This record gives sequence, C-alpha cells and structure tokens, in this order.
Amino acid sequence: MNKFLIIGSVWITIVTVVSSVPVPNIPGLDHLISGFDASKMKSISELEVVSQDDKIKAAIFDLSELGQPYVLKTNGHTQVFQTPLAVQVTDVSRRRENYCETIAKRAYNSTKDKQQSIGISGRWWGMYSMQLPPAFLLPRYFNQSIQRLQQIGIPTSEGQQTTYNSVVRAYGTHYISSVIVGGTAFMYTFVNTSYSSSQSYEKVSEQISLTFQYKQYALSGNHTTGSISERLSKEFLKNSNDMTEFYPPVQPEQGKSEWEAWLNQAWQQPVAVNRTVSPIIDLVVDYPDVQTHLQKTIDYCIQFNKYPTLQQLQ
Repeated sequence: MNKFLIIGSVWITIVTVVSSVPVPNIPGLDHLISGFDASKMKSISELEVVSQDDKIKAAIFDLSELGQPYVLKTNGHTQVFQTPLAVQVTDVSRRRENYCETIAKRAYNSTKDKQQSIGISGRWWGMYSMQLPPAFLLPRYFNQSIQRLQQIGIPTSEGQQTTYNSVVRAYGTHYISSVIVGGTAFMYTFVNTSYSSSQSYEKVSEQISLTFQYKQYALSGNHTTGSISERLSKEFLKNSNDMTEFYPPVQPEQGKSEWEAWLNQAWQQPVAVNRTVSPIIDLVVDYPDVQTHLQKTIDYCIQFNKYPTLQQLQ
C-alpha cells in the first residue's frame, strides 16, 4: 500500500511492504488444544514418548482466533510466532540446573536383577509459558458430545456406557491447562550396585553431580575441567556409565559441540518442558451426573488400561 505526505512542496511516497513469509504457530500450542490419555503413561513426564495416537486426541478447545504475534528473544536471536487470542503467553526466561536432581532411595537400593542404581541430573530452560483462559472456548462437536452424555445421565445399559467410553477415547482423560516451553538436557548415570551399596548415599550423589558438571563442560567444548576431574573418584568412574538425552533432540552441526547444538536447537524448535494437568471432568461441572460417571469411567481406564463395561463399574 502506498501513502502520500506533502512536506512543503515535496511529495514523499511511503511504501508499506507486507512480508509474504508466513508466521509459524507458537510451539507448544498442540499440548493445549487437545486432551491426552493418562492411562498410556506412568507420569506426565512420559507425554513426549508415548505414541502420537495415544497422547493427542480430538481438539477440546477452539483456539482458531488469532491474537497479537509473540516475539521470542533468546540467545541473541529473535523469532515471531502466531498466538491464539484466547491464550495468554508470558515470558519466563528462566534456567534451572540440578547437578543431582534425584538418586531416589528406591533407585539407590535398586533391584538385584538390574544390578544398577540410577541418578538423574539435568538442565531445565524455560523460555515462555502459555495459559488457557478461565472461560474455555469449547468447539461445537465437543459440546455436542457432552450434551449427548447429559441426555444419558447415569447409564442404564451397555450401549449407553459405550457412549461414555467413546467420549473418553476421542478426547482423552485429561487436558493441559498451561505449559512452559523451552528445552531440557538430562544425564542418566548408571552405577553398579556393588559400588553404590558400599558407599554412602551422599557420596554417590556427590559423584553423580560432579559427573554431570564434567560432562556439561566437555559437551560444550570447554576443556577447563581439571578441578572437577580431580574430585571424581576413579573407582566411581570404573563402576558407572552415563547417557545424555536432549529435548529437543540434538541435530549435529558442523563446528559446534553437542551442547552448543542443543542450545541452538532449543531456541529454534522449543518443546514443552513443564505442564499443568487437569482432568477432563473439570469441563463438565455444570452436569453433575455426567461428571460423576465420567470420573468412574476414567478411573477404570487409568487403573486397568482398558474401557469398562457398565457391569464392571457397578
């Protein structure tokens, strides 16, 4: 579009250039739109590793109306993303490091068949958070499903129970009301029980922490690891091995260390690193009979990993 200004007797043409490059949707939005099936995982941390069919269900929320673009500035880079009008996006810009996040007593006293204890150390990098509004925008087809359950109320036949099962199958057992997006790097340290059982809990934890610090320096291409390596026990190193896992996954980059590649990948393609989970029954509080029976159906699904018959719920 051209606009004209007159300054004195001089015509100045102002040309407004509209970029034809499409603005991508903000990463992490797919976690808010759809529900997921909690019966397919032992914890919410496993949401990234279950199958696509199990973790992502039909859309529960209508987030189609666009709001203001979100500008992400991190690591000296700037990206612009499309965001839904109904979703609140907030800068987090927070990093947290746990040199020995957990070496639980249960892992410390690990079972004989595995013959190893496991320590987990990690770095958590949150860039921004996304929050669903209190007034949920539910799409027409989800409302129709709930209205059908309202007509049934408490089921009295197996056919009516099948309708409840189909709603859970379509939309999942839970939804995510907020998510923090960024990146994580975890190091899993496996320690032979013959060693860990002869050492104190504190000693093993300290060695796992030092190992993570050492590996972090090594992965970043920093060779000033002398002071850390001097504190690492040779006996511990002989009786342990480790594995590093990055989210988002690291793509090899020429001239960059693995750690630098992860930092670069994280700002380009950030992933969900923290989630607030709510049961789907929170969306049907206006229908107490539906809420009660839907809860019973979901509880059975999670406990037995299958959909119940009416007889099994009675």
